Amino acid sequence: MSGGGVAEGAPPRPAPPGASSGERGEDASAEGGAEPDSANTGPRPRRSPPGGGREGDAPLRPSLRGEPRDARTARLREALGRRLGSIVVVCETVRRRHNVSAILRSCEAFGIHEVHLVTGGFSRPSRGAARGAERWVARRTFATLDESVAELRARGFRIVIADLRPGAWSPEEVPVDGPLALVLGSELLGVSDRARALADGAVCIPMHGLTGSLNVSASAAILVRALGERRRAVAGADLDPSVQAACLADWLAREAAAEEGRVARVSPVHPDDPGAGLLVED
Repeated sequence: MSGGGVAEGAPPRPAPPGASSGERGEDASAEGGAEPDSANTGPRPRRSPPGGGREGDAPLRPSLRGEPRDARTARLREALGRRLGSIVVVCETVRRRHNVSAILRSCEAFGIHEVHLVTGGFSRPSRGAARGAERWVARRTFATLDESVAELRARGFRIVIADLRPGAWSPEEVPVDGPLALVLGSELLGVSDRARALADGAVCIPMHGLTGSLNVSASAAILVRALGERRRAVAGADLDPSVQAACLADWLAREAAAEEGRVARVSPVHPDDPGAGLLVED
């Protein structure tokens, strides 16, 4: 038997009635007849599905920068209008860039506006894991946890740490009647003893398997979603309108600057242009 499942030495199969020369080309060649149609000897080109990409891929989603300016502005304004200003996530020396980046992505996706980064051992987010979310979240850096907590307390925030200690609240039990700061610790050791001393309470995710802990970015996603929805049910989307206006202006300015830089890089330079040859930086 051949690889195609046809018995060796068997007579060639007749072409179906009405078949074109291109469709009959292979059988005609086997019979010693005319050569196959040269237009069909190579592999057929693959057609891209609607929306671009490969067959089977989901349609490509348009990026913010690909939208008309008015539509983009409306979309940014709408996102800000759904945000929570009364929940802040604090990353206490989370050392792996991809973890912090994933936390930023979860915060942006669930409408958390502000993230504090206590900067022991941390440089900047990884763009791959954040998927651009770092552009849309208010990131603030602090040298120590005490500095972050002092500012949050002055703004009326309750400090809750993610910790496995006995007596910790479940996500459904955490008080959400006022502003809340969620402190996440490092990958191996969790929150520090200093964070435990500063905290007003702790939250722990109930688990029912053999695994005793979760990755810090996975824990952040679960807690931010649960606490954010509960707080939203109490206070609604509560980001201050003045903060929304300032963020919108900043976002649009950065988008415009990025677009100007892109145009400058792809536009031909006229030899009489006094700026010819200057490097355009992002």
